[in-house]
Amino acid sequence: MKRKTVIPILFLAAVCALAAVAVIHRLQTRRLASVRVETANLLPKLKIEEAAQFRLSWRNVSATLKKQDGNWVVVERGLPAEPAKVASFLEALATIRPLKRISPVDEKTMLRLRTFSEGFGTAVPGVRVELKNRDGAVLLDLVMGRGHFLPDDTTPPDQRVPSGRYLAVRGADGEPVVFLTPSVFEDYHPVPGSWLKAPVFEQIAGALSILWRELPDRTVWSISRNDPRQPFQDAAGTRKISGQGVSSLLSALSYRYSQDAFPRSHYKEMEPPFGELVVTDCFGVRRSLVFHRLKNDASTVVFQLNAAVVGRPSVQGGDPAGIVRRFLSAGKDVCYEMPVQVFEILTAAPFEPARKSSRPGK
Repeated sequence: MKRKTVIPILFLAAVCALAAVAVIHRLQTRRLASVRVETANLLPKLKIEEAAQFRLSWRNVSATLKKQDGNWVVVERGLPAEPAKVASFLEALATIRPLKRISPVDEKTMLRLRTFSEGFGTAVPGVRVELKNRDGAVLLDLVMGRGHFLPDDTTPPDQRVPSGRYLAVRGADGEPVVFLTPSVFEDYHPVPGSWLKAPVFEQIAGALSILWRELPDRTVWSISRNDPRQPFQDAAGTRKISGQGVSSLLSALSYRYSQDAFPRSHYKEMEPPFGELVVTDCFGVRRSLVFHRLKNDASTVVFQLNAAVVGRPSVQGGDPAGIVRRFLSAGKDVCYEMPVQVFEILTAAPFEPARKSSRPGK
């Protein structure tokens, strides 16, 4: 082919390619604009400060949280809610971003995406969320359906994490409107116990001694140190400390280790205390969990809290009275429930396993 013929052909091909790119871009722009129009004004504009009550429900399970004197309370328990969790949930609701409106919204779609809370017999429903202001007016009423998983995810099914969630609200005509959002909402459950303020050991890294004793007064094991920068030692001086054991113990005390809580009057079949886990720290504070068993229930142990300032701080910057106050913030005569598996982790002796001696002929 002659050079004079090749150049015009290449030029024409380049022009066609550019035109194709322009058309595709224009179609994509129109599609995105259409999605934005379809998802506009699906949800009311929320002001978090107006929220005074919300309820999450699933079948016959529900958790209701209400603002009382500026503090959030779990109504079903009459106990304080975790402020950070409530704030995080309200922020997530206020910032829901609809990505795509689902159509058609027929029975098959509602069942597949679980964007219903009732009306489909024994089918698995979604979680309903009702948010109200202090006058009882509804600010938001939606159903959190199933999670959205990326179709090309190669992660094993039992390990996959959703990239979003399908939600449903009622449109102006009263019919359900379903849309996809990047919000996941996996940590917010319609279970009262999951919203309670948990009694974690604040500044646990400052612990100087930890002991487990059987009541009335038999110490089973005890570890201690003179300074938070030093490793723990066996208080009896006979066994080697397990670094992993101590780390697991401190980590467990730093986070939520209770699954529910009730006022003391709730428990009619609680036995006398049988054990106590005691932590004394460099701030001069002693905190402990006092354990009880429930009659006819071997799967759970119940504990109550004790805390007091017992000495002068050995470090600067501590707030002994504040530590005690925050640890006991749920009030007196409150009992927390702990699964037996967690109890066994917390009270296991943090020592290296004893080595068996190997002797000739044995």
